[in-house]
Amino acid sequence: MRFTLGRFAAAALAGLTGLGLAASPAAAQNGQNPNFRVGGPSAPGSGGRQMGQVQTNTPGTAPSTSPYAPPYPALQTTPFSNVNATTSPYGTVVTSTPPNGYSNGGYGGGYNPYYPGTGNYDPLGGYLRGVADVTTANGQYQVLIQQARIAQAQADLFKLDVRRRIFDEARYERMMMPTPEEIRIAERNVSLNQARRDPPVTEIWSGRALNSLFDYAAGQLAKGNRGPGVQLDPDILKRINVTTGTGGNIGLLKDDGKLQWPLSLQGPEFEAARKRLSQSLPAVVKQMKFDNAVDPGTLRDMQADLNRLNDALTRNVGDLAPSQYIEAKRYINQLEDALKALQDPNVANYFTQKWSANGKTVAELIKNMADQGLRFAPATPGDEYAYRALQQALAAYDAGLTQVIAERK
Repeated sequence: MRFTLGRFAAAALAGLTGLGLAASPAAAQNGQNPNFRVGGPSAPGSGGRQMGQVQTNTPGTAPSTSPYAPPYPALQTTPFSNVNATTSPYGTVVTSTPPNGYSNGGYGGGYNPYYPGTGNYDPLGGYLRGVADVTTANGQYQVLIQQARIAQAQADLFKLDVRRRIFDEARYERMMMPTPEEIRIAERNVSLNQARRDPPVTEIWSGRALNSLFDYAAGQLAKGNRGPGVQLDPDILKRINVTTGTGGNIGLLKDDGKLQWPLSLQGPEFEAARKRLSQSLPAVVKQMKFDNAVDPGTLRDMQADLNRLNDALTRNVGDLAPSQYIEAKRYINQLEDALKALQDPNVANYFTQKWSANGKTVAELIKNMADQGLRFAPATPGDEYAYRALQQALAAYDAGLTQVIAERK
């Protein structure tokens, strides 16, 4: 085992020599073991030595006593040999080599807790090696920091790639989805194809089928395409209701305002409101024929009576058959459309026949309505057959117009 001491270590070594606990350099050079054996009366191998005796390991010497001998059994210290003492600029260096079978912790000939496997300890070299270790650790730390930054940058790139993919997918979906105008055209084409064939009667009575055929024919007429001359019955056109697109419909008021109440609304629970409306509407229509404006107070009173009819129908819905309830509800809705038409400042045009379905042929009817900005309004009770007849006339005209267009191409 090797010890390196400074000035204080040299002084301590001198003190131990004075006490007889350390060997001189000369004894070490003669091959003597500077270590000692402390034995007691019963210590094995002590040769009958008493406590207080100090047994040196020098061959051929007798045990000696010391006032500093411990009062306990002998303690065998680790034997060492080849003790050398040298001097250096940093102090006295004492070296020793353990015998065979002993280990000094795997550090070779000298013990250096800072750098194993060296001989003599060099404080300056140990300091430099410590600095080197710190520098290495700092370098490894910086490498880890840079690796973490690279990993974060890669994660950010992945995030951007995901966002770009989401944007590309949204753009692709928008490109594939039809625009509102394309949807409108597609719906118009579907309605037109349905109106050309055999549409449901509800589509005819509501005027949707008639308006689909009218819109297509009016568009072709504006382009200079004219279909065959399909004749129209004047009595049929008198029962066709028109509107300016505001939602009003005076179909119930065409007979000078006289109302034909359905059986479902002739019960006593509807009597008061029904009588007031039956008196007010003919008077209003009479004013309209003379191009007089409707009194706002009269319109409010009629609207209140209409609300009373609707409330009474809701309260007595359990007393009516489903067909009766549908009939009554439809009639009330048509009355509401009539009151809405009366609020139009130009409502007098309906009663002076300026706004009406006129024309001897389908082409003339389409041209007159297109010039005045009119469209077909829903049918009122008793006019359903006239709407069916007009739909057939419009479908025949549309078929001839389609053939004319095909021949021109």
